[in-house]
Amino acid sequence: FSVSSVAVVSTQSTGATSVSGGSWSMVVKLLGIPVQSYTGLTCSLAPTCPCPCPPGSYTISISIAVPSFSPPGSYTAETIVKDQTGQQLSCIDATFDISSSKEIM
Repeated sequence: FSVSSVAVVSTQSTGATSVSGGSWSMVVKLLGIPVQSYTGLTCSLAPTCPCPCPPGSYTISISIAVPSFSPPGSYTAETIVKDQTGQQLSCIDATFDISSSKEIM
């Protein structure tokens, strides 16, 4: 597929324990219907703190390619971040709109 835009989900996160691995998953929905999913490694989320990442406060960021065939509408994205033991570290809920000209707002 061709990419029309890139959406970036960023947030501040504070961890109480050291993270040395794990994974994240994101499900994007349009009108409550899953339309796309993404996965990646937890250690890629905080560029300023490569693994092992000690406890502290960090900005985490996920960039996703928005296909050019994406219909306009209001989307939701739920991202679950887990550590090396499978324990959930964070849940990030985001909303964004795609206009008819494929502009992400």
